[in-house]
Amino acid sequence: MADKSTCMSPSCGITIDGIVKECPQCGGLMRSSRSIRAFGWVTLICCLTALALMGSMFWTFSRGGAFTGTRGQALFFIGAASFLLLFVLVGFVDSLYRIATGRPNRRLVKTLMLLLSLYLLGMLLLSMIGNVTNLLSAFLG
Repeated sequence: MADKSTCMSPSCGITIDGIVKECPQCGGLMRSSRSIRAFGWVTLICCLTALALMGSMFWTFSRGGAFTGTRGQALFFIGAASFLLLFVLVGFVDSLYRIATGRPNRRLVKTLMLLLSLYLLGMLLLSMIGNVTNLLSAFLG
């Protein structure tokens, strides 16, 4: 199986046979399928390590008793943990794709950016709803 090179430019992304350093179409940086697979293995190990650390952290917190913080602190923790879990899972899928194919998945990166935008918008809306609720309860009660 001959090694292929893929352009890393977001606007190009062509794949050609052989090991090439510069894209013949746009002049961007090219990576060989071997180096993309190696990067996939590194990110897979990082994702599995992060997942193990998160699992250990959640296990420790679940055995510690009742939560004594505020509603805002709980929402922040749940939001941050959800984002980190989403990031790790998408990284895991991307790693497996890179290992299997030897090229990056542009759709997965675009999907991650869309999910990140929706997540940030949701967190902003939750924060605004929490502030409005606090204002109403202070005004009415």
